[in-house]
Amino acid sequence: MLYFYQFRRFYKKIALSKFGNVLNKVTPDVKKRIEQKFTRAYLATFISLEQRIIFNSSHYHYIDEHLTDSFFRQINKGIVLWGMDCDTDAHQIVLTIPHGTSAEGDLLLEYRFNNKVLHQLTFSFIEGQLMGMEQKQLVFIGGSQGRLGKSESIRIASKQNREISPSTALVIALKAISKTLAIENITGVKAEHHISMQGDPCLKGQHSYNQLWLKNYGIETALFYVMPTHASPSESEPVAGSHASRTRRKRKNRQNLLTVIELGFANYVSSQVRSSHYCDDSARSEYERGLTLTL
Repeated sequence: MLYFYQFRRFYKKIALSKFGNVLNKVTPDVKKRIEQKFTRAYLATFISLEQRIIFNSSHYHYIDEHLTDSFFRQINKGIVLWGMDCDTDAHQIVLTIPHGTSAEGDLLLEYRFNNKVLHQLTFSFIEGQLMGMEQKQLVFIGGSQGRLGKSESIRIASKQNREISPSTALVIALKAISKTLAIENITGVKAEHHISMQGDPCLKGQHSYNQLWLKNYGIETALFYVMPTHASPSESEPVAGSHASRTRRKRKNRQNLLTVIELGFANYVSSQVRSSHYCDDSARSEYERGLTLTL
């Protein structure tokens, strides 16, 4: 009963915040999901009922303080962070609020290919101390999910986007968002602590789920993987051998994609907290010049 009253106070508080404008526009079903979020698992299995309110309050307080009014006006409809046309195919990375996966995070990134979702990534902003880390602020990824039956579309999309898969593109997009906000680390929940998998060794996808964090230079801890938003030592070290040229090209493509998204998302960050390390437009131009190529 105590937690019920705590949540009611919390919900009234966010209703009066900038995010309250978003709540007024969502469907009754989505609003109900948000209202009942704390009655079931949230973000990860190791987060207790008491912690759920603290984590969620941390997220909404952070976005209220750091993001602009235009962010809250557009987030329900979706903010296009990046787009590319290749032949007759259209790619987009869109930031919005989750309508069906709110328990895995409070914001949603989608990779759309010809208006069809290929991959989704859900996340929240939380204070570092809540995860036992020294950083003041973290991004916590509670869910990463590809769509069933889309393997061929994923293959084509990856090839057209310079060998960057939709799942990796979303991690890069989240790194760009984090860099714009001067957040140093992203944490991704381990498969065994995912609220849907819940440590079931027989459930398919656990290995590939953790592999996404590892191939994005994640460092394993007991409960989650930590991915730096800056280039990790292994990502920036010199390459040699028969595939050196390809590796350097892939790194450059990933960095250019990150730069374009970082520059675009800066428009939604409050001027009082906007970091001062944005790249110039040369990287954006270099990347966009190659988007019309047939790959």
